[in-house]
Amino acid sequence: MCLKHFQHKKTKGQTSIEFLIIFGVLFLLLVYGISVSWTRSSITIEQEKNIEAQRIVEKLGGLINQIQLMENGSEKILLLAHKFDYNFNIDNYKLQIIFPESQAYLDFPLITTDVNFACSDCEAILIKKANNVIVIYDAD
Repeated sequence: MCLKHFQHKKTKGQTSIEFLIIFGVLFLLLVYGISVSWTRSSITIEQEKNIEAQRIVEKLGGLINQIQLMENGSEKILLLAHKFDYNFNIDNYKLQIIFPESQAYLDFPLITTDVNFACSDCEAILIKKANNVIVIYDAD
C-alpha cells in the first residue's frame, strides 16, 4: 500500500510540471506573437507616412509647376494634413519634403527655383505667382 501511495504522488507532481511546461511554452508563443505584431505595425506606420509624404510632395510640386506656367497673379489653394512633422526645401530644381527626426527626404522635380515659402506648419497653403516668383502663403 505504501508503494501505491508513492506512485500516486509522483503522478500529481508530474502533472504539475507538465502544466507549467505547457503554460511556459504558450506564454513564450504569446510574447513572440505580440512582438511580431508590434514590428509589423511599426513598419506599416512608416509605410503610411512615406505614402502620405509622396502624395504631398507630388501634389505641391505639381501645383508649383502648373502655376509657374501661368500668368502673374495666378493662385491655387492646397490643403495639407499634418499627420507627421515635415519641412519643405527647394534644392537644384527639386522640391524636397524632409523628415526632421531622420533627415530623410522625398523629392519632386520643379521647372523653377524661384519659390519662396512664407509659411511654416500650415494646414492650408496659398500658392501664388507674383513678379514671376512663386510664393507660398498661409491660406488660413
